[in-house]
Amino acid sequence: MLTLLVLPSHATETQMAVVSKDILTGVRNLDALDTIIDSEKKLITFYFKDIDKNNDGNLRLDPNQALIISGGVGTIAKDLDDYQHRNIWNKVTTYRVAAYGCYKNSRFGKATTYIMVVGDSGGWNTGWCTGKWTQLLPDSSGVKVSILKTKVESIRNN
Repeated sequence: MLTLLVLPSHATETQMAVVSKDILTGVRNLDALDTIIDSEKKLITFYFKDIDKNNDGNLRLDPNQALIISGGVGTIAKDLDDYQHRNIWNKVTTYRVAAYGCYKNSRFGKATTYIMVVGDSGGWNTGWCTGKWTQLLPDSSGVKVSILKTKVESIRNN
């Protein structure tokens, strides 16, 4: 008997949303997280503004906020590519920023990657990740988008 294994395809669209810790508290699975991302999503240009005299182009999160990115590994990396010289920082300089990833390999359908960059590194609900959860970048004063992009590209191997 011959059995064919279906290789997962990857999500082809990237979605991004900045959400509060309170909103994520009740999220129990990826479907619920997808609903929140869909209702709060904005284009990447909303978060990483054009650089001018009033804006340095970096994203600053409040301590109770997280940037959530969902999509395929390659799609997320491609979308971050134009912003490699940007950073994600906390608005309050005494708080540390960290990045986490969840890779959900679907037996049928599309494999999806979720990235969560948090404005402080403590007390976040991660129970929604029904896939492989990993810390992509340790607590630091900021997350360089170029390093985040590299970590996203290798998330399946973490």
